[in-house]
Amino acid sequence: MKNFLFRPIYSFFEKFLFEECISEKLRKSRFCFLLGLWLIGILHWGAFFSTSGTHFKAFDWVKEFKYYSIVKQSINEYRIPFNVSEGLRETKAGGELTNRFWAIPETLSVFSPQAVFLKFFSEKAFIIFNTMLLFSVGFYGMLSLAAYLNWTHASVLMFYLLFNFNGYITSHFAVGHSMWSGYFLLPYFFLELFFIASGKATFTSVFSLAFVNLMILLQGSLHIFVFCMLYMGVCLFSFRFGKWQVFSAIIYSVLFSLFRLLPAAKTFEGLGFLTGYPDIFAMLKSLVLLLPWNAPREGLGYIGHWELDYFFGIFAFSFLLIFGLQKIFKLIYMEFRSESSVIAAEKASEISSEILFVHLVPALILLVLSYDRMYFYCFFSPWMGFAGVERITTRIIVMPVTFLIITAVTHFSEKMKAIKSVVQERLLPFIIAVSLITIDLFVHSYIWRMKILERAFTGVPDPGPPPVIIFSDDEFYLNICIVSIIFSATTFLFALMKLYVISRNEKYATHKPKTSETNSPKNYLFE
Repeated sequence: MKNFLFRPIYSFFEKFLFEECISEKLRKSRFCFLLGLWLIGILHWGAFFSTSGTHFKAFDWVKEFKYYSIVKQSINEYRIPFNVSEGLRETKAGGELTNRFWAIPETLSVFSPQAVFLKFFSEKAFIIFNTMLLFSVGFYGMLSLAAYLNWTHASVLMFYLLFNFNGYITSHFAVGHSMWSGYFLLPYFFLELFFIASGKATFTSVFSLAFVNLMILLQGSLHIFVFCMLYMGVCLFSFRFGKWQVFSAIIYSVLFSLFRLLPAAKTFEGLGFLTGYPDIFAMLKSLVLLLPWNAPREGLGYIGHWELDYFFGIFAFSFLLIFGLQKIFKLIYMEFRSESSVIAAEKASEISSEILFVHLVPALILLVLSYDRMYFYCFFSPWMGFAGVERITTRIIVMPVTFLIITAVTHFSEKMKAIKSVVQERLLPFIIAVSLITIDLFVHSYIWRMKILERAFTGVPDPGPPPVIIFSDDEFYLNICIVSIIFSATTFLFALMKLYVISRNEKYATHKPKTSETNSPKNYLFE
């Protein structure tokens, strides 16, 4: 490897992957590296959905296709789809179907910025385009997170693989859970919470966090939205700094999203609790065992394997255990060893240990809530409101696992920077590990791709024409919809004006800097 011919190449990749990009040559290579990653992701999701021979008739895609058809009609006719001609969703377990389309928060909102493209694309093309678009938005969020946490390129590559192509997101997309597209916005959610945890956040971070939650809900990602709100709720008790900012962000998130939440609250009565992970073994198996969609359901009723699946593979799982848990134990040890341990850790590390430590409690609590009936005991009561919408609580594991990925990647970056290439090899083991992880993840995507699942639905009759938007005489429901839209819009405009006034005051105040590095992430792409 280190002979005369390969030594310059070896040295270049060593510096590029594990060290700071100081030279101009390495900075130029960064753009090509990130462009390549983005293109691989675009090709992956294009191949995953592949319109050739794909009819979107498997599992929930029939229902989702109707949703997109209604939104498309709304965009073309410039009408808000309050009601449609067909019942689409049960209002309670065993109840009748409601035609209150606007009250279904698991649909793409006509107010979501990219919904306008339905005017130009067919429903099939838009589903693929929308996935690629949100992947791209999330990709930039990953770069912002990488800049804030000072990741190396090797760490960016690890997060890219583990976050974007794990079994959780691919299996949900495969069975028609297109409302999970808000998952790609989670890097922004954690980034803003890290700002707030630093104790130097301003209203900008509050507004940004509330805006991220709003955008998640506009994608129809109600479940991801609820998980984020639960996570923020626990942060109120675990954060040392920024408690008021977290509380404000929760309030603004609810107010911004009221036009989606209130009609649903007045329509749905609850569908009944189903299950979480039945035991620890099932949870661990979902992380390392590659299973197809029709794997045995182990007494979970009609719950499919996609509700348990969070496949990483044994190699990626080992990476998370080695670097993630090691960092967590290190944080706990530093915290309780002495009063000055956290301060010492902050001085010794480029990323504040305090920021990661205060997230351990919310991550652990949400992990516990995904187990068995723990969520049911805590939240399934009428007074808990939207916290009670989670019937299948295995889904909640996305929050602690995403935090674990961030923690592992951050610790990996710190470790690799500390290892000198002249003393210890880094490149070859890393290439082998990345290759094995990539093979695992892409094999999972291959066996869960749309074409494979639709083979089980060959011969399924066409569901017929989609519902159409109709006028309704349901005056109470319409009034709730209109008032909540006006209220959310007014609150959003008020927050924008407040943000503008604060920004303007900071700009012209001579005793304050124009911007704060803590509240403004570095641009990882062009820095």
